[in-house]
Amino acid sequence: MRKKIIPILMLAFTFTTMCSESVLAFPQCTYLNNTDNSEGTCEPRANKIDYVYKVVNGVLYKRLYNFTTQEYIGNWIKA
Repeated sequence: MRKKIIPILMLAFTFTTMCSESVLAFPQCTYLNNTDNSEGTCEPRANKIDYVYKVVNGVLYKRLYNFTTQEYIGNWIKA
């Protein structure tokens, strides 16, 4: 009896994992109704943060900048 159950369970497990639906992840956009034009706008869900560089007296400095909120993060440091 036990020898028959194990292959049946293995077959059922394999069948359910192979036939299960895959989950697709897409960026979610919120479309707003604009009165000026018929096109909607997409709101970003994550902040875009990157380094901004500058040269002072021949020394290269960098600082994190949040392009979404247009604010600096932290202090200038040598690159």
